[in-house]
Amino acid sequence: MAVYTPVATADFIPLARSLGLELVGDLKPVAQGIENTTYFFATDDGGQHREYVLTLIEQCPPQQIRFSAGLAAHLKDRGLPVPAPLPDTSGVTIHALKGKPALVFDRVKGTHPQPVTLTHCELIGDFLARSHICGQDFALLLDNGRGLEWLARSGDQLAGHMDSSERALLASEVERYRQLASAAADLPRGAIHADLFHDNALFSGERLSGVIDFYNACTDWLLLDVAIAVNDWCSDDNGALDSRRYEALTSTYHRYRPFTRKEIQHWQDMLCLASTRFWVSRLLGRYAATAGEPQPVQKDPGEYRTKLLAYRRAAPALPFMQII
Repeated sequence: MAVYTPVATADFIPLARSLGLELVGDLKPVAQGIENTTYFFATDDGGQHREYVLTLIEQCPPQQIRFSAGLAAHLKDRGLPVPAPLPDTSGVTIHALKGKPALVFDRVKGTHPQPVTLTHCELIGDFLARSHICGQDFALLLDNGRGLEWLARSGDQLAGHMDSSERALLASEVERYRQLASAAADLPRGAIHADLFHDNALFSGERLSGVIDFYNACTDWLLLDVAIAVNDWCSDDNGALDSRRYEALTSTYHRYRPFTRKEIQHWQDMLCLASTRFWVSRLLGRYAATAGEPQPVQKDPGEYRTKLLAYRRAAPALPFMQII
């Protein structure tokens, strides 16, 4: 279920016209989304059929929406395959509809990769590196909403739902995060996607046609973005790391933005941190009891707990040609 705020076509027409768009047919609800309300719609521009996406943001704070929309536009301006929100005649890209912030994008053609191939991983490694380089001159800053304070607070909220071994595991990772924040303050930082799973990328064949859903984007360690992507793109059907996909993604990334000595030193920490974040966020989703608010589709927290335990035992090396 991805329509939390019903929108009639007639309700949308004034906004569409402010964007210079004339609808053909009705809004079509999209069932595959998770956190926001999504509709597809089509227009006729002088006989040219075009397709778009309408998204109503259900829960993001205003500063997160501004950062996400701004980063998408910034990356698109620099030639990356990212759809940017359409501005109205005043240049405003974040609109209002049915009492919710609303954004309109060109619809990206393509499908989510299934199965994930080595070429897909190479292209995602390439995209991540280029987006990190382009993001260095992105003017806005936004702290990671799922950083150290969030993780510690989440541990308190989840304590009653965990056994003693899980509580100890999470407490250990919170302490790892504290030490990392102190010891690795000079790790390269910048604008990151922070949620680049394969369902946030679209491919036409084996060409990357678009990266979407920047609603968790923030300013943080670039290496964290790589670890988040590795955990999803490089896992086999059983959740274990596929060494060939892993090498394809990380080697391609390194080719365009070489890993620093300190990043290589803290790679195991970052893999553990990325795994802990999604283990905890999925646990929160499972036990959420907020009435009347949209809840994300439930995913198995155990998948990321298993990854975390595996990385604590041993982490794969980062492939590299030279250390800078």
